[in-house]
Amino acid sequence: MVLVYAGRRVQSMGAADLEAVATRIKRLLVALRPSAVVGAAADGADLLLVEAALGMPNGPEVHLVLPTPEQVFREQSVEPGWRDRFDRVLEEVRERGAVESLGLEDGEEAYRLANGEFLKRAADLAQGDERHAVVVIAAEGEGAMVQELAARAALSDTPVLRIDPSVDVGARPRCFVAMPYGTKPDPQRHITVDCDLVYSKVLVPALENAQLNYRRADEEIDTGLILQPMIEWIAEADLVVGDLQTGNFNVGWELGLRHLLRSGQTLLIRPDGTIPPFDLNALRHVGYKQDEQGVSDSAAIEAWAALAPFLASVDESKSDSPVDAVMEVQQWGKVRRREARDANWERLRGQLTLAREVGDADLMLEVLSSAHGVGPEHLHLLRAEAGVGLVRLGRYAEARKLLREVVAGDLEVTRPEAHVYYALSFYRPKDAGVDDYDEAEKVLRRVLVKAPLQPELHALLGAVAKRRLRLRDTPEEREGDLRMALEFYRQGYERDLNAYYEGINVIAVAVALHVRYGDADAGRSARELVPAVRVAATLATRAHPDDFWAAATLAECALHERLLGVGEPDVHAAYKAAGALRPPSGDLDSTLSQLDFLRLLELPEEPLSDAEAGLLAGAGRTTRPGATHA
Repeated sequence: MVLVYAGRRVQSMGAADLEAVATRIKRLLVALRPSAVVGAAADGADLLLVEAALGMPNGPEVHLVLPTPEQVFREQSVEPGWRDRFDRVLEEVRERGAVESLGLEDGEEAYRLANGEFLKRAADLAQGDERHAVVVIAAEGEGAMVQELAARAALSDTPVLRIDPSVDVGARPRCFVAMPYGTKPDPQRHITVDCDLVYSKVLVPALENAQLNYRRADEEIDTGLILQPMIEWIAEADLVVGDLQTGNFNVGWELGLRHLLRSGQTLLIRPDGTIPPFDLNALRHVGYKQDEQGVSDSAAIEAWAALAPFLASVDESKSDSPVDAVMEVQQWGKVRRREARDANWERLRGQLTLAREVGDADLMLEVLSSAHGVGPEHLHLLRAEAGVGLVRLGRYAEARKLLREVVAGDLEVTRPEAHVYYALSFYRPKDAGVDDYDEAEKVLRRVLVKAPLQPELHALLGAVAKRRLRLRDTPEEREGDLRMALEFYRQGYERDLNAYYEGINVIAVAVALHVRYGDADAGRSARELVPAVRVAATLATRAHPDDFWAAATLAECALHERLLGVGEPDVHAAYKAAGALRPPSGDLDSTLSQLDFLRLLELPEEPLSDAEAGLLAGAGRTTRPGATHA
């Protein structure tokens, strides 16, 4: 998507909280991930948006189009206190994008012509199925030139999204989004979908445009009662939006709770081509288009328009609860918290959630530094949430410091995710040593005992052993890590035999134990598993012919059959077929690193060389890139 932007200058924003406006702008850009943004660079809204775009990793191209000559624009459209920011932005955009002046005489006509040029440039920049949209940062009816741009957009059926800087979002109606997150299989359509794309491309723009205070049921760390924040939002939100994609059980539970607690103000959305559960079929739905490739720009724009009437006003007088249809509930809307609301705590947590959502590590730390007057339990929770966010952003040392205190005071592992991310803060750094891996193992084993249902524990423990093995000095130590990796990879794979890539990890470690250390049982186990993993990966490639990891798994099956002496598979051809899918560099490096892992264990070189040569040939490479950790 390509975005055209315009908005109010700083003196027209009155008492608006510019930091809050900048965060909302960043949230929208992070969600939409535009390929390019087009507009001018006046003080206030323009510069806030350009700064947000320039601050995004792998951010959009920035095309600045100034209506008047640069020096005239600087003097007439940038107040003195913002001119240093203007100069910095122009310098960076010249390096990364494009700066152009239309050279017009200062005045309204110049800005009208510039509006037309913004829209034309955006249409020209949109590639393939991309669409362009307009973002205005102004209250409804404010700013003659902003209104003129919005009117031009309407004439060409270009959607307009609005961020009103005069709005205190914290005082606006609260909207809770109940939806699955991450990549999930859709049992009705027999495809795998990225649920997060619906949130980012459909819901975030629509909810920002409606100026709502919204929150998603996500991966928040909690106070021990894992459902507490979610239940509070479900009970107290002015509107609950429930996304029925993938038929997620958790979403159904959350909707049932809402229908019991409130008689109205619930809105359901679902992908076109799916049938909602019988109990919800008669309720109002907004459909959206989604396929395995995600949500197209056109589909997102259609969904914004469909959602807008429902988000603009919430009518509490209308019942949409199936419970209300058959029962008289005496306590609609009269639920009370067991504890009094801590407004300061909720404000801080909302700020922290937003900082995590836009990926701003420094803002997370700022929120923590401002957490004055917060009780010890709530402060622990803020530190846990910030620590998780910092690990995700690669700020491992800072995350470790925050999470250490949380973990030390949680011997019963009531916050398992905090423990897992504490382990990751040792495991993920590229310079991690044996002691770091030992600490990660200790933490993860404690979680396995106290909270065994935490996802991916077995895979993480297997990966810890596998990475540590690279640093071992003696064959005995390496064999010990191999056996640990085999134990945990096998336990993880046995929970889901369709997880072919987890299965190939079991096979790789078992083959290494057999070939390098003469373990006949491991060899027999590997031979038994190869056909099952091959079937799962083959089915995956039939459903998704461009799935590199399924193709790489089939290639590894051929390699391990060769190492086990099972037939004479063509390893070179198998890896060449995987490389021909032209995977991203990171995926290619990871596959090469797996071969390096087998070399480290002194497995026969000939099949490993055949595999590497085939992979590089298929990927169109003559030399290998630098390998990373497997």
